[in-house]
Amino acid sequence: MALSCIRASDVGPLALFFALTFCPLVGFLAFPLVAFGTLLISLHGILRYSNAFVSSPYGTAHGEARSRVGDPISALPLPTSLRTLNSSTRLRSPYCRLPSQSMLTVPFDLPIVPMEAKVRTTWPVGDWAYEPKWDGFRSVVANDGGPRIDSRKQKPLLRYFPELVSVVESLPPGCVVDGEVLVVEQDRLAFDMLQARIHPAESRIEKLSEEIPATLIAFDLLADRGEDLRTSPFAQRRERLELLMADVDGAWRLTPSTTDVDLGKRWFDEFEAAGCDGIVAKQLDGVYVEGKREMIKIKHRRSVDCVVGGYRVHKDGDKIGSLLLGLYAPNGSLAFIGHCSGFTNHDRIELLARFEALRDSASFGDDVRSPGGESRWSAGKDLSWVPVEPGVVVEISYDQLTGDRFRHATRFERWRPDKDPTDCTFDQLERPEGPGFDAISGLDSS
Repeated sequence: MALSCIRASDVGPLALFFALTFCPLVGFLAFPLVAFGTLLISLHGILRYSNAFVSSPYGTAHGEARSRVGDPISALPLPTSLRTLNSSTRLRSPYCRLPSQSMLTVPFDLPIVPMEAKVRTTWPVGDWAYEPKWDGFRSVVANDGGPRIDSRKQKPLLRYFPELVSVVESLPPGCVVDGEVLVVEQDRLAFDMLQARIHPAESRIEKLSEEIPATLIAFDLLADRGEDLRTSPFAQRRERLELLMADVDGAWRLTPSTTDVDLGKRWFDEFEAAGCDGIVAKQLDGVYVEGKREMIKIKHRRSVDCVVGGYRVHKDGDKIGSLLLGLYAPNGSLAFIGHCSGFTNHDRIELLARFEALRDSASFGDDVRSPGGESRWSAGKDLSWVPVEPGVVVEISYDQLTGDRFRHATRFERWRPDKDPTDCTFDQLERPEGPGFDAISGLDSS
C-alpha cells in the first residue's frame, strides 16, 4: 500500500538516494570478504606447490607427502587433482620438478674451523679410535656446486693444486671431507716439497703440479650428499666415509683406523718412517666440534745434544728471543738445525748477558745450512741474529724432523757443560724404519 503511493516521478530521486546511502556501506562490507577469499585462494596454491614438491622421491609413488618433524605443511595430503597424476605427468609440471643430485649443496656455511687435538703423553683407552697423524696441510674438502679446498685458517688452497680439481669433483655434490693435502716423495711424506707448492706465480703452480703432484687423504666426513653429519658419532661418520671413498677418484686415500689400542701403539712406532708424526685418538661417540680440541694426539719426543751457534734478540730488546742450535756435519762445519725459545722472562735477561760475552764473528759454516733471511714464510719478521763462539752445549727435546732440521721449536731440557761440542753430530738423530706411505694408506681398517 505504501509503495502504491509513490509516484512514478519520484522513482528516480529515490533510486539516487538509496544508491548514495547504501552502496558505500555494501562496498565497505564486501571489501574484507573479497580480500579473505583472495587469501584463501593464494594459500590453496601454496599448499598445492608445497605438497607437490615434497612428493616422490621424498614421499610415496602415489604422491602422499612424507611428514617432516616440525613441518605441518608437509604432513598435509596432496590435493586430489595432484594425487591422480602419474609420475611422468608430475615431473613435467613446473611445480613438481624433482631436485637432481647436482642441486644438492653443503648443509652449512663454508669455510669452517676444523676440529683440533690436544697433546697428551698417555694413551686414552676404551671407546676410542686410533689413526696416524699425517704431516701435510690440514684441509676441509667439499663439492659445493663446485670443488673447493679450505685450509686450517679458512684460506682457499685449490688454486695451488690444480691437479686436485678433478679429485675433489669426484665427491658427490653436497659432501664435505676433513682431510689433509700431502706430497709424497720416495714413499715418504715430504713437507718441504709441499710448502714449495704454495707459490704466487701461475706458471710456477702449473709446473710444480706436474713435477711434485699432491694427493688427498681423508679421515672424517662432515656432510654426505647434503646431509649434515657433524652431530653424528664418529663411528657412524667413519662408516659413511668408508662407503664414500669406495666410489670416488682413485687419487683419494683413506686413513687407516683401529679401535685396538695395542695396534695403535704399533702404528705409532712403525708409521714414523713414512713421515707420520704420531697418533690421533678420537672418541667413537664423539661429535664434530668446530675449532675445539676434542681429539687427542700422541706425538714422538726425542732428546739430542746441540751446540749453541748464535741467538736472536727478543723484540723487547733487552733479553734473548731464541737460541740457534747446530750439529756438526761430517765435513766438520756446524750446521744450523733449529731453535729453542721456551725460557722464562727472568732467564731470558740472564741469557742475553751470558751470550753477549761469547759473541764471535762466525759460527755456522758457509758450506752448510745456516740461519736464513727473508722468505715467503717470514712475513717481514726480523730474522737477524748474532753469532757466538761454538762452545755451549744444551740438551733439547724435539717432536719431528724434516730433512736435517727440527720441524718445530724445540724444548729446553738442561745445560750440558760435561759434553764436548765436537761430539754433537748428526749421528745422534734417530732415523726410524718401517713401511712407506703406500703401504700405510692402503691398510684396511680394523
